[in-house]
This record gives sequence, structure tokens and C-alpha cells, in this order.
Amino acid sequence: MERSSAVLAVACALAPRITLTTLVAPMTLVTLATLATMPGNAHAAELPGPLPDQFGAEIMAPAERNQPLLVIVTQARKARHIERWEQALRKTQPELLSIRVADLTGNPKPGIKQVSQKLRQQAPEEVSILIDKDNLWAQTYDLDTREPCLLIFDPQNNLTARFRGRANKKNVAAVIEAMTAPQSTAASSANSDP
Repeated sequence: MERSSAVLAVACALAPRITLTTLVAPMTLVTLATLATMPGNAHAAELPGPLPDQFGAEIMAPAERNQPLLVIVTQARKARHIERWEQALRKTQPELLSIRVADLTGNPKPGIKQVSQKLRQQAPEEVSILIDKDNLWAQTYDLDTREPCLLIFDPQNNLTARFRGRANKKNVAAVIEAMTAPQSTAASSANSDP
């Protein structure tokens, strides 16, 4: 799998053992939809975790930060598409603070050992991939992780916007707009999911 060493170097320098790059199975095309904009959301405060990474280290989202946090959550089998989001967003947001989470869902549900081993083989050693075996992120934020889900949190951990789908020019622009908008006016549009 292609890897952008520059993107990974920036990601690792900004948030070592929190940002990640992944791999896994093919994915069908889904357009990005803003599912909701939630200023003052009830999910403020502590984010789900800690979660183990592929090396077994328990990792939490950074508690203190002065910038938005992007969390990308998707099924472990489809997590390879997360790298495209990271690359596209870092072109204009090189200081992006992000966490990527591999959600263990599906039938059959992959085992944490199997996923950890695959991630250790395919991701650079300095890049952590959080493994959510209990689906904490998906349950807390009501996510359908069959496609990448992007959650944007302000520095106080208020969920300000959420998106679902693959990275393309239009979708990346919508996410960047939401990340750079004043927190009370983060981007929103209709939910296109049935």
C-alpha cells in the first residue's frame, strides 16, 4: 500500500502514537454527508477510551489542546481508506490533530489479535492505530462504521460536526470548512443516509 512518508512524519510529530494509517478490504463508494452539527453537544467532556493500539499500549485522546480534534472511525476491514482522508486534509491543514480508530465490527467480527497483527505488519511502527473492540466510539456517537466516519471536536471536546464517506474534493472541502468555521457555525447539511 502506498504511504506518504511526509504526511506520516507530520502526523507522528504532532501526535505520536495517536495518529495512524491503516489498510484492509475494498470499500464501496459512498458520498460524504454531514450527519449533524452539534454546537454545545451533550457529548462534551471525556472522549471514549483509553483504547489499545496495535502494540497493546492504552491510549486516550489528548486531554488538553488548543485546536480542534478530528477522529476518524471505521470498520477495521475498511480502515485503509482513512489514509486518503489524512493526506487530503493535511494538504491544507498540516497541523491537524487526529485520531484514527479501527472499529471491530462485522460478521464474523475480527479478533483483536488478528487485527493487531495485520496493523503491525502494514502500518509504520511509529504510527498507532486505536482498536475499538467494544465499539465505544460507534455506540457513543451512533456511527455506521461501514464507511469512514469523521467527528470534529472543539478543544473542550464538544462534538461540532460529523461526516461519513470517502474523501473526494467536494467532501474534503466540506470537512475543512467545518474544522475552520467558528465553533457555533460549523458546516451542516441534510443527512443523506436513509
